[in-house]
Amino acid sequence: MLGKEGYGLFVAQATFDISRPGVAAQALGIGTGAMNEALAYAKVRRQFGQSVLSFPSSQHMVADMATSLEAARALLYSVTRAMDVDLKAAVDASEASGKTVYEELKRVSSGRWTKYSGMVKLFCSDTSFWVSDSAIQLCGGIGYMRDFPVEKYLRDAKITQIYEGTNQIQRNEIGMMITKELAAKPA
Repeated sequence: MLGKEGYGLFVAQATFDISRPGVAAQALGIGTGAMNEALAYAKVRRQFGQSVLSFPSSQHMVADMATSLEAARALLYSVTRAMDVDLKAAVDASEASGKTVYEELKRVSSGRWTKYSGMVKLFCSDTSFWVSDSAIQLCGGIGYMRDFPVEKYLRDAKITQIYEGTNQIQRNEIGMMITKELAAKPA
């Protein structure tokens, strides 16, 4: 048994607070892979006597994809760096006290990571799906073919929007945490 009897949901939720950034990192890798695959194809694909990447509309698409991935990466790094401070302190305290890391994390942390882990999972997985969809668009009809790798990136990106709590649930939790924070502040 993990934790006290009757507290399984709380243990699961606390676990999600820590594991959701891992899903975000996975989503970021998927989106990056989709973009790289699409760029490799668009570089050699020729239309009207020139590379598909030479067209301004393709360049705009690539610029948006790269910018979105970089923003997602920055959010992921920011959240995980901050979480590492609490987790390291909890691990060190656990080794000294003999208590579980979970018990020490509750003691040393200023609060749960629900809002930020939800934000990073939501943003990175939505970005990954959008970038993967854009990669298919950049490749044209071949991007949609099952034998072409970009199509699988889109399917892989989709699952990151679903597991560890759907992105609709992430929005619920983020909104609830912000509402709680506002209610705690004096008017």
